[in-house]
Amino acid sequence: MLVRRIARPLVAGSFLAEGWDAVRSPAAHVDRFEAAWLRLGRRVDLPPVPSRRSMTTLVRAHGAAMVGAAGLLALGAAPRTNALVLAALMLPVVASETPELGRRGSGRRGSDVTKDRLLATGTMLGAALLAAVDTQGRPDMAWRVQQARAERAAARTSSTD
Repeated sequence: MLVRRIARPLVAGSFLAEGWDAVRSPAAHVDRFEAAWLRLGRRVDLPPVPSRRSMTTLVRAHGAAMVGAAGLLALGAAPRTNALVLAALMLPVVASETPELGRRGSGRRGSDVTKDRLLATGTMLGAALLAAVDTQGRPDMAWRVQQARAERAAARTSSTD
């Protein structure tokens, strides 16, 4: 359908930009990752914060994976699988953007930027999930399995009659 041919590259574009930014200039991404690690470490027992070099490598690898999956989604190659991969890759990004509950930012503008970034990453996650469940008007695998079982059961019933 024409809408899918237009929508998938549009959805993939945000992921491409996010991933490419993480690969090209990971410093801001590493800062958010480190802050999220420290926030989570206050709630659960985590190992010490990884070195800045390790975090940079991890952020770049994450960005490269996002670029790859988004590129394949834009091209229409295994769109449901790649959309699911993008959704999984967005989970740590959304978590790193989530502000600590009960704490206010130092200024009004800072909190607005955080809210906007959280809204954007949440929207990207939602778009990826929608693309992952799009069956293009065809029955999904669960329905096909259920139908095959029903046909097999009907065949067994009719052959014993």
